[in-house]
Amino acid sequence: MASPQHPGGPGWTGPRNQCITRTRQEVLPPGPDLPCPGPEEAQDGPTSNSNMTTRELQEHWQKEKSRWKHVRLLFEIASARIEERKVSKFVAFGCLRAGQYARALDLLGRVVPLQEKLTAHCPSAPVPALCAMLVCLRDLERPAEAFAVGERALRRLGARESHRYYAPLLDAMVRLAYALGKDLASLQGRLDESQLRRPTHRGATLKELTVREYLS
Repeated sequence: MASPQHPGGPGWTGPRNQCITRTRQEVLPPGPDLPCPGPEEAQDGPTSNSNMTTRELQEHWQKEKSRWKHVRLLFEIASARIEERKVSKFVAFGCLRAGQYARALDLLGRVVPLQEKLTAHCPSAPVPALCAMLVCLRDLERPAEAFAVGERALRRLGARESHRYYAPLLDAMVRLAYALGKDLASLQGRLDESQLRRPTHRGATLKELTVREYLS
């Protein structure tokens, strides 16, 4: 039976908070993983800011900001677009191999712009996809558009004559220029110089290269 003088009893008139605090400390003993802050440490938190004047608060936050570390911006996304339909260049090349040029062109038209943005550090990376677009447009009898895509691919290749697409692309561009009535002297000259520097037997055509692209 509880005594009136016992802490927590019905007749106890002493401080109850001390008893509650002591009981909690006994249930959760302080350890290395569960620090038990004292009254002085509790006053160092954000709640102590309520006793500061406006000037003291400003000085306090200036000190806090001075501790922040500046993070260098690696890249900036100027614009973004959510593409709900799943797009894959591997599917596009599969459609090309199956002769589904319109379907392949639709997929490549959405893949290439993204690939060009992601591979700005490697200009020749989108060349296979651009050449695949050229093949699709040419076989769909859209030679002017095919020629324009081929010019984009040539600009990305530059003077990389050792690239496997260099000579086949030039050959395809010469044929397109002839069909469109364009001046093909410069293209033919680049192709002849490339063949003189790197003489080879009959190489693969541009269509053969694109058909074999990404095949295991």
